[in-house]
Amino acid sequence: MLNTAVVTGGSKGIGLSIVENLLSNGWNVVSASRTSSELPKSANNDNFLHIEGDVRNSDFHEKLAKSAIDKFSSLNAYVNNAGFSEWRSLEMIDDVFLNQIFETNIFSYFYGCKAASKYIKPGYRDWETDRKSTRLNSSHRL
Repeated sequence: MLNTAVVTGGSKGIGLSIVENLLSNGWNVVSASRTSSELPKSANNDNFLHIEGDVRNSDFHEKLAKSAIDKFSSLNAYVNNAGFSEWRSLEMIDDVFLNQIFETNIFSYFYGCKAASKYIKPGYRDWETDRKSTRLNSSHRL
């Protein structure tokens, strides 16, 4: 059985690179993003599934993890890559903007870890991307 990963924010930028790297290394991948703006060239229906949705919704993370199990019968990694930022002066940061930042960059990370923890076997890891250094960093052991 091949390894399977879920990658949020997988349709562009760092997330797309992670998806392409996993696919080229023989992994099955469930990619998630708000839109399917760009999908990996190496993907095919046998090893790739893209799902559109909002990572700020905890049910969406449940859907991603369950989809990995339903299509590939395993979940070995959950890459919480989705995130957003926008520079604003302190005076321009309002409650709506601050909530969007926390819902996307903090809460969604928790939702992903919680959803993955139901399916990932002990010994595997959850991963988050560090957007500033563009490295893949290990986080908490599940």
